[in-house]
Amino acid sequence: MTSILEMADSAERLYGAPQLTTHRGDFLKALKGALPADVIRSGKRATDIENKPDGVSVRFADGTTSRVDALIGADGIHSVVRK
Repeated sequence: MTSILEMADSAERLYGAPQLTTHRGDFLKALKGALPADVIRSGKRATDIENKPDGVSVRFADGTTSRVDALIGADGIHSVVRK
């Protein structure tokens, strides 16, 4: 279920799209249905992110790193990705 918040009009003026909110479980289910299983990494905590010309470099709390074409932080309001 998706809802449009009051700030949707402001977001649409600033970013060209409305602000939408969806339950994290629903969003993850949609991602899993649309993307290959090997591109979704759950259960990992990002600690550092660096935008690069060829994608995004992500460092995780377990010491591993990954370079990705796109990064979606669906981990809440305190997300490193969100910052």
